[in-house]
Amino acid sequence: MFKRTLLSALVASTFASAVYADEINGQPFDLFVSGDVGHSSYSPDGYPHVGDSDYNLRASASYQDPSKFGAQLDGVYSKRNIDKADISTADLAGHLFYRNDRFLIGVFGQYRNPKLNISSGDPSADFFSRYAADIAVSEQAFWGVEGQAYFGDITVSGQLAKQEFINQKDISGQGTLLNDGYVANLKARYFIKDNWKVEASYAYNKININGVGIPVNGQLTDSADQKTFGIGTEYRFTDNPVSLYAQYNRNELSIGNWNVDSNQFLAGLKINFGSTTLKGRDQSGASLDPVSQTSTEGLLLGHYLNRNLTPF
Repeated sequence: MFKRTLLSALVASTFASAVYADEINGQPFDLFVSGDVGHSSYSPDGYPHVGDSDYNLRASASYQDPSKFGAQLDGVYSKRNIDKADISTADLAGHLFYRNDRFLIGVFGQYRNPKLNISSGDPSADFFSRYAADIAVSEQAFWGVEGQAYFGDITVSGQLAKQEFINQKDISGQGTLLNDGYVANLKARYFIKDNWKVEASYAYNKININGVGIPVNGQLTDSADQKTFGIGTEYRFTDNPVSLYAQYNRNELSIGNWNVDSNQFLAGLKINFGSTTLKGRDQSGASLDPVSQTSTEGLLLGHYLNRNLTPF
């Protein structure tokens, strides 16, 4: 349902922006819609490699008042296909900020609804999969602070947020599986030209697990740690609303003494409305990002139920 709604919103936004582009251009409104496809390969400790296909859709819109206070809204839909498992996340994020020509400072909140579906062809196995998914894949809420600093052709941005897991199922009277955690993101962009940028990013995600612990390689663990290193580039055609972008992410996920490393490549297309250049958007438009779409607990459970890759 959310997927259809987001797709409808993307189409409607594109149509409306095309009609009113002349009115929006040069005004405090900014909007873009984007879509990308990619591939990820995973290397779990002691188990065969496995790959997936990735798909992402995003729509972001911002408004900044002459007082320099503004707001931004984001809608993101992401899907990963890992063999017999489909892992999807639907995110809605809102940002409130103050921005001048030197910096931005603000707060944000985000809601995430992950879904995991596995179809193995074995009814009993699929019943277990649905039960396990109900326990370990839950809705998430993020809230935190964020900021940007502008140094000519360089922009540095960061986020720090608390995360909570909501509407979880109880584990046979022992409480819920996931407690809470936090995320931290840091990104630097360099504009080779006003319509060509390169960027590097680092993200850290920590999840605290129920005190009963999870046995990994014979030891109990009470947390999961995820680190992501990324590089990317985007180029916008002159006097054209279309830009192309590519991204590489190196993801390192650890639970106790067990690790899953992955490499992700993405390529996509973005349709821009409002800002006339990428640098202009970066310093006056919809330049804030929601927390990454990668769902840690969904990814782990997908591995476990799909091919029994994790030694839990």
